[in-house]
Amino acid sequence: MPQLGASDHFYQSRLRYVDSISASVRLLRTARQYWFEARSGNSIFRGRLYNTESEAFQVAARTFTTFYERVLSDGAAPIIALLPPASDVRRFEEYGTKTYAPLIAYFEEKGYQYVDLMDTFTSARELEIDGFYVGRNGHYNATGNRAVALRLFDNLEENDLMSPTGIRRHVAQERQRPGVGDRRDEPSQDGDTILDGISGQTE
Repeated sequence: MPQLGASDHFYQSRLRYVDSISASVRLLRTARQYWFEARSGNSIFRGRLYNTESEAFQVAARTFTTFYERVLSDGAAPIIALLPPASDVRRFEEYGTKTYAPLIAYFEEKGYQYVDLMDTFTSARELEIDGFYVGRNGHYNATGNRAVALRLFDNLEENDLMSPTGIRRHVAQERQRPGVGDRRDEPSQDGDTILDGISGQTE
């Protein structure tokens, strides 16, 4: 792990373990982590939103672009599903903001088709938020999975993606759309992975 994380910002800055029984040492190490992240400007969040300048966001955006274009190149219809954890749903209900709003803005700019499941959980007022999850912030339970499945099914129907003919039509339209297939800032199609070109590669 030290070799793999030699050039990785989060491996270097995150508090991976505390091997001291001294409370003072543990406190100093924790403070150092938060100070380092605040000074570096590379923290995952900026306020209550994803930090678009962070390495993590840029890698995520690049990953979605690679996924979207490679699925299209295979003749399939890419759909991105945003599945908010319970903490995001609570934050949205309290502050009216989505932590992943910058990611949505990126999808909108690119014209990617996506499904945001936030409304699925906030509109079902007959259930408390925790009714969709295993534990307070765990995975979806059976009720949550059913809600996700129904919303995705509706999206497929709404976009005529329930038949081979509809899928072929959708793929053809997507391939013709300006910007799709422009890979100047994305990995090449010769087998490169999404990690190529990212600082932090090990040789």
